[in-house]
Amino acid sequence: MQLEEYLDLMSSVSEFGMNAGLNTQDLYSKTLQNETLNLWVISVSHKTSLDNYGILYSPRDEYKPNFNRQLTLPVIPAPLEQIEKYKARALEVDAEYFCKKCIASGGKVELSSDFLKLSKVEQVEYALHEAFHATSKQFFGRKVEQLSFEYEEGSALIVGYLGAVNYFRNTNLAEDAERHWQKHFTLARKVNKFVGELEEIYAFRVGEDQRPVPQEQKLREKEELLKKARIELSDNLGTPINNAFFIYWHPFYCELEQMYDKVKNAKDFTEVVRRLTSFENW
Repeated sequence: MQLEEYLDLMSSVSEFGMNAGLNTQDLYSKTLQNETLNLWVISVSHKTSLDNYGILYSPRDEYKPNFNRQLTLPVIPAPLEQIEKYKARALEVDAEYFCKKCIASGGKVELSSDFLKLSKVEQVEYALHEAFHATSKQFFGRKVEQLSFEYEEGSALIVGYLGAVNYFRNTNLAEDAERHWQKHFTLARKVNKFVGELEEIYAFRVGEDQRPVPQEQKLREKEELLKKARIELSDNLGTPINNAFFIYWHPFYCELEQMYDKVKNAKDFTEVVRRLTSFENW
């Protein structure tokens, strides 16, 4: 996609979102960003635990994983070389590692080579997703201390996917937008299912001999489950598929079905936005 086409699309999406009740005042950048530093989210995990959400690195040793539970997924600005060092250090201490580059964050779409490589459906989805974050800051910030990360992300995903479906309705990309939504809703449900099954494996259990199930058995059961997950999820959400992968994705997806239940019978996209930004719903 060329710059002019990007600007035309984002201008059109901004108007579409604004008419539906979203804050699109500062939705997208108009100049190519400096790509020396990219934004990344890193997740590091124990072998048999899903207790952590997004794991930061220790401020005293930038390569030492800190396994304290975090309530949000930290976004780290860093060059790729630094990210590779984080990965190497995590593997040295026998941790599981997952990393994803952020293409958009903070309620705004940044103009980058990665964003321009996305399909038009994905670009519209990302833009409306970020518009919801900008709207939630404006709306909920005055009324509640903090909207939970899981609820906000679930709502932003719904707004992005359904917004793209509505934006492209009656165009030659209508079917693509619908397939995009259905594909990711299915992937989200699969992620949630596998997380539930992994939690059952890792939970304290006793075997037939009335002794606690050993870690070795849990690791074998885990690997059998991950074999299925790797087949069903493929590389649609990134790799490797391990504990750290699920720690990354589950906070985004765990409330997605609940958020969709709030809006699945909405008459139009404006009604979707209204329901997900109504204070009484929270």
